[in-house]
Amino acid sequence: MNRRPWLLVLLAFLYCVSPLIYPVFVWAYFGTPLGTVAKETLDSNSTLRNFETFVLPIGLGLFTFFARRISYFIVVVGSIYLVSRNVYVFASMGSTFPLSGLIGMNLLVVFVIVYLSRKSTRAIYFNSKMRWWETDPRYVVGWDARMARAGTLPKPVKIRNIAIGGAAVETPDHGFQPHEAIQVAFRYEGKDFEFPAGVVWEQRAGVNPNVIGVRWIDGKKSAAWHAMRALVKELKAKGTPTTRPSEWWQDVKAWFTRADST
Repeated sequence: MNRRPWLLVLLAFLYCVSPLIYPVFVWAYFGTPLGTVAKETLDSNSTLRNFETFVLPIGLGLFTFFARRISYFIVVVGSIYLVSRNVYVFASMGSTFPLSGLIGMNLLVVFVIVYLSRKSTRAIYFNSKMRWWETDPRYVVGWDARMARAGTLPKPVKIRNIAIGGAAVETPDHGFQPHEAIQVAFRYEGKDFEFPAGVVWEQRAGVNPNVIGVRWIDGKKSAAWHAMRALVKELKAKGTPTTRPSEWWQDVKAWFTRADST
């Protein structure tokens, strides 16, 4: 759950517990004990309807949480199927089916469909780079450094944050090309570091200082990669702040703080 979009997590959770919606509404409406409702539902429903009521929502909740391209289509198709089947069952059973339970379940399913139709939500499922919770922690450092583009002398820059895979760098230069080769050098705790890198993104034009995202391009067996790995371990051991809370409880606390301030 750590670092995922909280609305996505909440919807996945609600989907997983949605099989309780029908028994709870029947209990509230008729006063029938939950255990009795569950047993009578299982006994009276067909195998297909029991699957739709108790198994499919849990599966769709897990696929919602999984957040991959294939799970996107599974959740959308499964949600549309659930809505249509719920309406069909109600039309067939008429007044013997508690309308409040149907409305509660269908509202949840429709909201999931609407949420998944948003462009920003689709990007999470279709673009692995948007799933920030799968990336390595980025340590906030603010180090002075030097950066050289091809055919130019090194210029002073500042490393905003750094990770085992790359860094965010403040630079006075603009107009970087995708995958442009650069060299980044800095000094930390009396040690000199120098890494070849490639530009992967650049802040929008006209903003100063400009910020670029760079990715270290040496392979995992290189001396530079081992040096970066040791550096990141040292930053972690020292408790260096990260761009996101690194512990789940910090993430939960930060979320409640933001929610309370809005």
